[in-house]
Amino acid sequence: MSTRLKNAHLQLEKKNQNLNSLVSNISHEVKTPLSLIQAYTIGIKDGLDDGTYTNVILEQVKNTSDMVDHLIMLAKVQALDISKETFDLREYLQQLIVHYRILLNNKGIEVRDHLASAEKCMVKADKSQMDIVFNNLISNAIKYGEENFFFITLENDLDGSLKFDIKIKQR
Repeated sequence: MSTRLKNAHLQLEKKNQNLNSLVSNISHEVKTPLSLIQAYTIGIKDGLDDGTYTNVILEQVKNTSDMVDHLIMLAKVQALDISKETFDLREYLQQLIVHYRILLNNKGIEVRDHLASAEKCMVKADKSQMDIVFNNLISNAIKYGEENFFFITLENDLDGSLKFDIKIKQR
């Protein structure tokens, strides 16, 4: 009985650690769209809106809502159901960079992208999960980059796969 109790306690501790990690990850992922919403709202307030700001804000609200929906699904099902779709990764990255334009401008950061040279950029993936990954990479490049620019590269590798690279100079 002592061994069973000890194992149950260890499992409970592991679940608590996983829960703490999940809360930390969720907090990090929600900060990015909130930062974009804040930046674009300030831009509207300052009269800088070129007619696209509300669209970006609405899209970020939708992305945040989608994240919450995923969390609800995880809580109910306890497993992530991956929904893959085929999309052009180069086009996706170009649109993503545009969404960060105001934040980049406010921080005086330029994105130097090398996306045009890549061919065969169609990928089959869960786009919502890709959103999390690429938003995290770009927001970290903005947050931790030392220079006033960072590089994003997409190229075809020798084995026919796509290679994505983001380079920032570390502080």
